[in-house]
Amino acid sequence: MATSDERPAEPLRRYLVSRKHLAGTAGGLVGVALVLGGVAGPLWPVVVMSLYAAGALAAPSDRQPAEVVRQLLASAAQDAAALIEDLDRIDQCVRCAEAELPAAVPPLFEQIEQKVSALLAHPNVLADPDVLHVISTTIRKDLDQIVGAYLALPTHLRHRPIPTGGQSPDDELVRQLRLLDEYVSITSERVFSSHTRDIADLSEYLERRNRQAPSELEGGARGT
Repeated sequence: MATSDERPAEPLRRYLVSRKHLAGTAGGLVGVALVLGGVAGPLWPVVVMSLYAAGALAAPSDRQPAEVVRQLLASAAQDAAALIEDLDRIDQCVRCAEAELPAAVPPLFEQIEQKVSALLAHPNVLADPDVLHVISTTIRKDLDQIVGAYLALPTHLRHRPIPTGGQSPDDELVRQLRLLDEYVSITSERVFSSHTRDIADLSEYLERRNRQAPSELEGGARGT
């Protein structure tokens, strides 16, 4: 337990690492340099303290941690909303061109879309910049490029083998979406791993309870 002598030291420690103190110290060092250069004269303590005070007053106050977290979450929520809009835009492109796409493409795209949407709806994703980066890359780079590059081809070239690869753009489109689906699945498994563990733990708990039920019932019967 903190004593009455320790409590006043906590604000002091916070101030010593604050922006204001660091800026004031920088100003004070300028004053010291002036003193050493013989500029300040007999009033050097006033000069040093004045420059310290000027630096401290000019520096912005440190933000409280809660405020920083709120701002980060608000920014992440805006990013998530923009990502959903971008995903919807690509979805509209796929729907409009569905008749021109290989039969395997719409179901594959829907799988990816559902997994990405589930990730964006997860409450912890907004606080995980790495996952947000994965989702952003998946939507704005991978999906956009995969769908856009295919639809930019004239229809009569989509079924012909690519001279350098032997596969047709149709085949490559399906292959690319399958690879992307696998990539998103790995991210999804990571994000939802705690939930799957909770489900497994619940099953184990129910099994233990069922095994213990006969003895619990016998004990209750003896007490009556």
